[in-house]
Amino acid sequence: MAAEPSVGCSGPRAVGPVPAGGPGRGGPAPVLLDGSAEGRLLPHLIGRLRDPDLDRIDMAVSFVMKSGLARILGPLEDALDRGAHIRILTTDYLAITDPDALTQLADLAEGGDRRLEVRLFSGGSVAFHPKAYIFWSSAGEVAAGYVGSSNLSASGIDGGVEWNLGTDRVEQLVTGFDSLWADGRSKPLDATTLCEYRETWRKSVRTTATSSPDPSSQPAGTPTSDPVPGAPPAPQPRAVAEEVRRLVGVPDEPPLQPVAPRPIQSEALTALERTRADGFDRAFVVMATGLGKTWLAAFDSARPTFRRVLFVAHRAEILRQSRDVFRQVRPGADLGLFMGDERAPDAEVVFASVQTLAQDRHLSRFDPTRFDYVVVDEFHHATAPTYRRVLRHFRPEFLLGLTATPDRRDGADLLALCGDNLVFDCGLAEGIRRRALSPFHYWGIADVTDYAPIPWRSGRFEPDQLATAIETRERAAKALSEWREKGGGPTLAFCSSISHAKFMKEFFAAEGVRSAAVYSREDSDPRHGSVTDLQSGAIEVLFAVDVFNEGVDIPEIQTVLMLRPTDSPVVFLQQLGRGLRRTADNTALRVIDFVGNHHSFLSRPRTLLSLGIRTPGNAEILESLQSGDFDLPPGCSVDFDLETIEILSRLASPSMSEAERLGEFCRNYASENGVRPTAAQAFSSVGVQPSSSSVSDAEGWHRYLNGLGLLAPEEQAVVERLGDVLRRIERERITKAYKLVTLAALLELDALHRGVPVSEVARVSLDLTRRDPRLRADTEESEAVSDLDALIDAQWEAHWRKNPLRYLTNKPDSLFSMTGTRLEPRFSVPAELVTHFAELAAEIVDWRLQVYLRNRGAVDAMVLRVGLHDGEPIVLLDRERYPQIPSGSTQFRADGLTFTGTFRTNQLRFAAAPSQPGNALTSILHRWFGPRAGRFGTTHEVVLNYTGHSWQARPRHQMAPGSIRQESSASH
Repeated sequence: MAAEPSVGCSGPRAVGPVPAGGPGRGGPAPVLLDGSAEGRLLPHLIGRLRDPDLDRIDMAVSFVMKSGLARILGPLEDALDRGAHIRILTTDYLAITDPDALTQLADLAEGGDRRLEVRLFSGGSVAFHPKAYIFWSSAGEVAAGYVGSSNLSASGIDGGVEWNLGTDRVEQLVTGFDSLWADGRSKPLDATTLCEYRETWRKSVRTTATSSPDPSSQPAGTPTSDPVPGAPPAPQPRAVAEEVRRLVGVPDEPPLQPVAPRPIQSEALTALERTRADGFDRAFVVMATGLGKTWLAAFDSARPTFRRVLFVAHRAEILRQSRDVFRQVRPGADLGLFMGDERAPDAEVVFASVQTLAQDRHLSRFDPTRFDYVVVDEFHHATAPTYRRVLRHFRPEFLLGLTATPDRRDGADLLALCGDNLVFDCGLAEGIRRRALSPFHYWGIADVTDYAPIPWRSGRFEPDQLATAIETRERAAKALSEWREKGGGPTLAFCSSISHAKFMKEFFAAEGVRSAAVYSREDSDPRHGSVTDLQSGAIEVLFAVDVFNEGVDIPEIQTVLMLRPTDSPVVFLQQLGRGLRRTADNTALRVIDFVGNHHSFLSRPRTLLSLGIRTPGNAEILESLQSGDFDLPPGCSVDFDLETIEILSRLASPSMSEAERLGEFCRNYASENGVRPTAAQAFSSVGVQPSSSSVSDAEGWHRYLNGLGLLAPEEQAVVERLGDVLRRIERERITKAYKLVTLAALLELDALHRGVPVSEVARVSLDLTRRDPRLRADTEESEAVSDLDALIDAQWEAHWRKNPLRYLTNKPDSLFSMTGTRLEPRFSVPAELVTHFAELAAEIVDWRLQVYLRNRGAVDAMVLRVGLHDGEPIVLLDRERYPQIPSGSTQFRADGLTFTGTFRTNQLRFAAAPSQPGNALTSILHRWFGPRAGRFGTTHEVVLNYTGHSWQARPRHQMAPGSIRQESSASH
């Protein structure tokens, strides 16, 4: 058989000394690694990847497999984080390299701050057999290289019989690698190259043999020897392809198990299917940290209906982590980032930074119908106008909003953008009740730091003065003492700054506690390596700054140490959630939190109280602090020490009037978050209506906020110039949603300030109405438009001219006029205020639509009789009277908990409760109506209604409290 043309690397020459100690640092003589337990290559690769002196890393291998890449992926990322430049060269020869492994490398290389380059040697029939791992210093001080038989697979670097020589003489290796890297046949691994290779690989593994591989039995033209040099590789039948892989040493890779939704995710997926079937094109989901809301989005958007997906978030870290989740659900999809300098607008799934996407020059590149499915991850209210701008541009088939926060103050903005359609709610408390998350024991410890003199600006302490105040030996000693008394086990400690994390690490280490500090800077301890060390017990405490708030999964964590004065309830819950992943060993998470003498620390008890069924004010906080009752999920406890209770009690106010509660809410929200609340948040949290006396007395919501000193300067300018216009939008009389839909259409057309043809207003109004079943039902009650789908454009425009446009324009002081074919504003907006005016107007329209739809839902409540079936109480479903009664498996809320009921044709007989066997409906009805529920001679009734959030059930005539308590005690 003729010898194959071949390329490879050869001959080492010294470039610098290698210090003694550590794997592979054996001096000038080459060291043999023979694949034995003591001679595996993997520990040496990990050691070199983590060596801060080695900032240049080159790898040339014949093939890359997922199993091998998985072994070094964390250390590889750590090397990139510390500033190393990495080049990886492999080949498409024989289509052996796993395209999923290449995709992982391509994902890792993506991003402006990454220093990883990958190339694919494509030489036709030219064999490519180098196996070299080269580590060196750009300063020329140290080096290490490994050359031998190990490809990048699990068996190659961690378990197979492989021979490799380790050397510190790498000059010729680097020269040889540079030559291959610069070869014209070495193609950069971009999306096109990856797609082409994946198709080649698919053909290779899918081709099946129809007969024996014996050459005499092959069809004419089948190659019987090595391919002709320069000719393209011929497709191999499966039997031949497998034999080739065996001969060149390709290990059998265990097939990847397909990822599947967890039970809670499956329930949410069902709810999303149902809401689409009901005609909704947008939905909002609450899933606590640790329950997998990003996985939910990946599963739901992977349906064949949704080919192109947009995922929008505000941080690069969230986007990369989300892309990694989507990659596991869509391993072969084209996923791309759109942020900073990295832009892949044509990918199947685009992960976009809202800051980049919202810029006009970028947003205008996308057709409004470009994406079938849009996902919006939770966002801070400060960015709400930016998100609104993005979402008003796109018209996807479906929009999904996600949040982990149960507090309606924080989710109200996104909920409004999702049409106020909350389809699934499983917050932290529900996750714990359902045993999907671990319970926790929380200790609030009085902080020794005096926060009173530290300036508080824009929702946070002044960083330099905060650092001086908290980076003290006294505070560190208190933290160590409390940790030793109440904590222990693998611990994640959250710090406020890099200097704080380094200080705490050094203090704990000096006291004999093995520690690491991880943050987003090149001098950080390795992120992945430190997590591995925490999991293995090599370190006890991992101090972190921002990097582990979201997305990290470390089930081994037993204690969370909160050393950062967190002013955000979202961040507080994210940090708490880091340790709630349930494992056999982690029966309850221990949380040690430092609470100081500043009003921002009231967010701690407020957030803990919001885990129940209420959003508390300061009076409730004070009551709970004094009573110790925090309405917690099973297995959880909260313990504030006496000094902390005294501090928080001084900060909490006594009972207040409704107007005072609204003012307190607005001031507290602004203090804790650095920005004012929106009208939707105030409505969701305090129940404030446009007609509220506090708002009316101030002549409008935004003037009310201005009186509290909470408006930004640009908002103040709008209110001073156009406050009367905003107030008119607030007070515009409505009996139907028509006028609000018109205003929403003008905002979507960016025409509230400039006017637009009536036909355009009508078209967008119809689109908005059709997209929301509640608005559709509201509109189709009119005989003139009883079937929106049967209307032609001219009919709809004529109807819309009569109502609402006529009523928006028929008075001398109306905000708009209708002149022929155009709808024009009667007010003028200065050019410099256009954007901010539209944002404030959109805030009011969203708020009023939310109020209207919820009030409409309350009017549509259904009163259902309680009857008996086999001696047990059931709910009778009168579908003739109430055709909107749900069918099949449907979630509903009762007594603050979520149940899943089976709604049959005319009866509701069964409801399942989280972590509770049997029929929960029986206990619900007995709790409401006593032991005679549904029996002959009784008139028990259940009220069922859809609030715009979810189905809610309550008793119409409930028993006296004493009777309920007696029944409860009798049943236990």
